[in-house]
Amino acid sequence: MQLWISGLSEAWGSFRAEDLYLQGDFTNYGIDWEGPIPEMTADVVEVPVTNCPLSEVQANMLPTVTNLSYPEAVQVFNDIVNLLPNN
Repeated sequence: MQLWISGLSEAWGSFRAEDLYLQGDFTNYGIDWEGPIPEMTADVVEVPVTNCPLSEVQANMLPTVTNLSYPEAVQVFNDIVNLLPNN
């Protein structure tokens, strides 16, 4: 719906398309009052331990990447893939 509204706004200029189509109270939009109640859990995210496929030497060889152009980013990605074992 967001892309649709964005497209209408561009096509119609400064007119707000959402004003035409989205009239009403949308405070509780998307809430299913008859649906199941979610479990209340603590605000904690547990991240499982993973094994990095790179050795410490390989990890130190990873480039520092900032503000790359698209071709540069593709080259860096390919370089990193080539570092991975079993490639």
